[in-house]
Amino acid sequence: MSYQRSLFFSAILCIVAMLSLQARGQDDDPAEPSPATSPDSPQPVVLLTGFGPFGSHSKNPSWIGAKGVNGKVIEGHKVVSVELPVDYRKVWQRVPELIKEHNPAVVIHFGVFMNGPLRFERQARNSIGTLNDVAGYHPEDGRVVEDGPMIYESRLPEAELLDQMPKANFEMIASEDAGRYVCEFTFFTEIYFQEKLGKRSSAGFIHVAPLNRPLSARKLKKAMAKAVEIVLKKRAADKAAEEAAEDAIPTSRPAGSEIEADAATARSRDTNAGPENGNPSSGSNADGSASSGGIMGALRGRRWKGRPGSNRRAPRRGPR
Repeated sequence: MSYQRSLFFSAILCIVAMLSLQARGQDDDPAEPSPATSPDSPQPVVLLTGFGPFGSHSKNPSWIGAKGVNGKVIEGHKVVSVELPVDYRKVWQRVPELIKEHNPAVVIHFGVFMNGPLRFERQARNSIGTLNDVAGYHPEDGRVVEDGPMIYESRLPEAELLDQMPKANFEMIASEDAGRYVCEFTFFTEIYFQEKLGKRSSAGFIHVAPLNRPLSARKLKKAMAKAVEIVLKKRAADKAAEEAAEDAIPTSRPAGSEIEADAATARSRDTNAGPENGNPSSGSNADGSASSGGIMGALRGRRWKGRPGSNRRAPRRGPR
């Protein structure tokens, strides 16, 4: 009897095991990819960067926070976090590569500053201090580029961040001095290459404090995720407002006779216009291409003595 009972229980265990394997196989079957994650329709990207070690920061909190948000999906966008070295020349090379690789809708660079609240950096100056990077280098020219403006303003929604971050228990203040080091250089370089590549990402820079002064690593990750959420919601609201405004524009066209009259007027104006009435583009070379400069060329000249943050360009003193 005991032998038959053993056979009975063995049969029961086999049946249970087979059912379990069958259920597991069903769970492992790949689901149909959603439109947002399929290769033909990838999720839009939010690019976050933090810096690697430098000075007393053997573990840079900006990278600890950004790394903790990597891979998250926020408002339908995938977060991609990248660590940047505290190195002028490598940042100059890496920033445009990341723009081309990810075509991000939003770019937020993070760096470490002093104790205290999060700092929303309002502007990036075309000016560099004299402190060496981790490779022992700093651009001697004192400027980021020669063909850029003296200041780029942040493309992140300042009002919304300064209002909503504190409401989420993440104190944030505005700053107009990003430090004239690799942080501000990265901020300026980002928007400079955005313009060169014809991109309009929401881009800017936020400084964080060392860990636990006041935010722990866990809270810092949450703060960065919250900042991303605020920026994306503002972008969505702006897009909806633009589409509503476009829908409200009347699409009626003038009658045929009015179109013909307008065309005749345009032809007459073109006939009477001479070379002296032309409007040649400025800031271009003889072949029509725009002039450009960069860290590898523009930064090898004399040191600029202008006041940091000024809108005045450094005077030119002949060929360089």
